[in-house]
Amino acid sequence: MLIVLAGCALGPARRAQVDARVSEAHAQSRDCGDGQHCQAMPSPFHALMDADDGRHRVLILNRGADALRLRLHLVRAARESIDVQTFIFQDDASSEVLIGELLAAARRGVRVRVLVDQLFSFNQVDRLAQLALAHPNFQLRYFNPTFREARTQAWEYLASGLCCFRRFNQRMHNKLFAIDGRLAIIGGRNYRDSYYDLKADFAYYDREVLVLGPATADMLGSFERFWRHRHASRVAHLADVGRTLLRGDEGDGALAHLPDPASPVAARLRGLVADANDVELVQARFIAPMRTVEKLRFVADLPSKIGSRRPEANAASLAIRELFTGAQKEVLLQTPYLVLDRTSRELFRQHQLDHPDMRVRVSTNSLAATDAYPVYALSYKYKKRYLRELGFQIYEMRPDPAHWPRIIEAEDPGQPPRVSLHGKSAVVDRRIALVGTHNFDPRSDRFNTEAAVIIEDTGFAAELAQLIERDMEPANSWIIAPRERGPMPVYWLSRTLENISSALPVFDLWPFRYASSFQPVEGCPPLAREHPDFYRCHEDVGDFPGVENVLARIRARLVAAFGAPMVPIL
Repeated sequence: MLIVLAGCALGPARRAQVDARVSEAHAQSRDCGDGQHCQAMPSPFHALMDADDGRHRVLILNRGADALRLRLHLVRAARESIDVQTFIFQDDASSEVLIGELLAAARRGVRVRVLVDQLFSFNQVDRLAQLALAHPNFQLRYFNPTFREARTQAWEYLASGLCCFRRFNQRMHNKLFAIDGRLAIIGGRNYRDSYYDLKADFAYYDREVLVLGPATADMLGSFERFWRHRHASRVAHLADVGRTLLRGDEGDGALAHLPDPASPVAARLRGLVADANDVELVQARFIAPMRTVEKLRFVADLPSKIGSRRPEANAASLAIRELFTGAQKEVLLQTPYLVLDRTSRELFRQHQLDHPDMRVRVSTNSLAATDAYPVYALSYKYKKRYLRELGFQIYEMRPDPAHWPRIIEAEDPGQPPRVSLHGKSAVVDRRIALVGTHNFDPRSDRFNTEAAVIIEDTGFAAELAQLIERDMEPANSWIIAPRERGPMPVYWLSRTLENISSALPVFDLWPFRYASSFQPVEGCPPLAREHPDFYRCHEDVGDFPGVENVLARIRARLVAAFGAPMVPIL
């Protein structure tokens, strides 16, 4: 099988032919010219970048529409370079607009580099061939392409499990958007309409940080390591793209495939593009709220993470463990997927013994809100462990949180989309904060490469803590707590059978679980689950509130029953 798959790759002679074709096209590519639109757009960010006073300024980006407004503005304002690194870059409306802007920047002389993980990014081979020919200033590379191709066929997923499981599972989960090497955005957002409030029925609630200051040099250093790594392939050298180029089958369509001008998403995008040109809006929304922080550092895994024994290869996970180990009073954790590996569980268990008064509060998705039901199902399986053994206080976000207008900019204010938490953040002792790409799960620890900023500043930590605690409020999340005890013999028997069942890697079929979801009853204040009046003031709404689909409930229970062997790769 390996011989057959290796035969799919382009040999040296054919790569040379591809390079010749690309060089010829680049020689004929057009630059922008001398018009006003061929210069960087004046921006209030220029003065901040040029000042370079050695301090770090930051801004939390919660709303997806604002994250796209800012990106469009920064691309138009770029004077030297644009570097984009991401896990997902899908070819939908927002991504097409951004590609068009990146190509325009390249034509006016800006060096544009886009590095994407292969698995869930562009899969239109002819389109990739067009982008490879577009302009010498526009460079696109794929990280860890499956079998050296841009598009993964269904049979290749199966083959990868047989021949090269570890290599296939190493995904570049890093996200970075850097302008002129001095200003950067880092956090959880990928490139898909649902991350930028452009889908009417579904929206990711994510979080990023805009960073200006010395740490951007470390961010660009990390980008360079990935860009130059042997697993980062020029898109023209991918076998399917190269063959398309040699056949001349790339077509002659527009490089940026914009949506139908009459469509609602096109109208919204026109508004966002107009906002990106509004200097007063940019000043008020993105520069005035920036805060100067005391200390900021950037951590990122090495591209050679899997199989490496160098500590810095797994720098993000090590930094997170160090952060949590140093906690004295409180950890606020927000993650879309609450699945901990053995090492993390032991860390929290020991820390709980050493600091019995320390609180660990976790904001995560409910089944109704999650975008990954298998991961939620494994979280459901181990809720008793998290509550009883580790002492976690868990809040699961509703798909229709009451504060959705403050976090999502919907097309129709009267028709909210289903909201799914995607941000990855933490606050320790109200003085240290973390925002990044790490999901605090086994996959982030072992397979994916990750990155984060760690900010030691009480003001920033307080701001982030306030946002996470707002997400935990009863109108926005269900609280997870032990079920109220019934008659002792029945309760004891049920818990014993659950202990036996949940300890099994498969056939965990006991249906009556230790924990459930609760919400306050009318006329009662929200109480901590340890409060003696908790059950009087809270209603048990079941395992999967907000999920009306019976098949979805059954599916989650089946994965909980048989899916434990998947935990290391989730």
